[in-house]
Amino acid sequence: MFSASYEGIKLGRRVITNTEDRGRVPTSAPLRPLRQNPQFPAARSTPEIAHSWFGASTNAFSVRRIMLADAMATSSQPQSLISQIYSATDSLLALNNDHSIELSALSLAELDQIIRASFFSATINDSDALLITFDQSSRYEHVNFLWFRAFFEKARQENDHNEGNANFIYVDRVVTSPAARGKGYARALYTDLFQRAKSAGHTRVVCEVNLDPPNPVSDAFHASLDFTEVGRAAIYNGAKTVRYLLRNL
Repeated sequence: MFSASYEGIKLGRRVITNTEDRGRVPTSAPLRPLRQNPQFPAARSTPEIAHSWFGASTNAFSVRRIMLADAMATSSQPQSLISQIYSATDSLLALNNDHSIELSALSLAELDQIIRASFFSATINDSDALLITFDQSSRYEHVNFLWFRAFFEKARQENDHNEGNANFIYVDRVVTSPAARGKGYARALYTDLFQRAKSAGHTRVVCEVNLDPPNPVSDAFHASLDFTEVGRAAIYNGAKTVRYLLRNL
């Protein structure tokens, strides 16, 4: 998830004024809101789900943040720099823990366990950016991951919308180093993930963004990638409310 505000953003009008982003979004144009997904019922809340991180505790912040300059920027060939990873390294741990408020600090062993359990994890230039994702079969027990599992399983059982399976890919985290922002790495990681997920037979990628506190930058980024809303929930004893998003492949 994005943090609630960034330099160069007028939150009330949802207008991007950063000069790096003008080639993609006109500075005078309001950013389009996320659409409601027509395949699913109107957004609804669900009870909070107890969660853990394979036994490790998490904080009350999102486990996925993307900086604006990286998210909205473009680069000539960032996808060619993406490398799949199968284990943690000291440099990736440093990248994660440098953003511990957003991502929650981990030990090297904990990060390694998460990467090894993931559906797909990747980095750019060793530690300029990090992506970790899970599929529906994962033992991952984060509250938002469990929300999606329950949501799609219910849809499969009811079969109200011709949903033949409960499969999904959940984006747990995307983070870029300060020195690598503005190069389109977050967008490249998402684009690469879409291709890999589809090749593996998946038909949807999911994630969550903040609703309260509001997060217009994240709304804009995910809308630009054609994510749509399928639900909402209050989590962490009401400390925040999230919007659950789906991107069909």
